[in-house]
Amino acid sequence: MKTDWIRITGDNADQLRVGDRLKEIDLDTSIYSIVVTPVQQTGDPSLVQWTWDAAIIIGGTIHYLITRGFEQYGPEVYVAKDEEGEPEQLIVDTDVSSNKQESVTI
Repeated sequence: MKTDWIRITGDNADQLRVGDRLKEIDLDTSIYSIVVTPVQQTGDPSLVQWTWDAAIIIGGTIHYLITRGFEQYGPEVYVAKDEEGEPEQLIVDTDVSSNKQESVTI
C-alpha cells in the first residue's frame, strides 16, 4: 500500500486522531511515532496552538506544540495517509505512563 505523508500545520493539526502514525523530520533523520492523546487547542485565543503527545516507536513520548502562522519554527511533522486519503491506524498497545509498547505494526 502506498503511503503519502501530509505535513501537519496549525490549519490541520486538529484533524489528528489517536492512533495516527507520525513522521518527524529533523536534520535528515526521521522519527516515527503514534498519536496517543487527543489534540487540544491551547494558549492565547488570538494565537491558535495545538498540542498532543505521541509515543516513539523505540520508547518514550514526544509532546508536540504547533502554532498557526509559526510552523516554520516548530517541528516538521507529517501524518501517514493511505491511497484513499484516510489516516492509517496502527495496531498499538501503548502504556504511556511506563513508555512501554506491546505491539506496533508499521
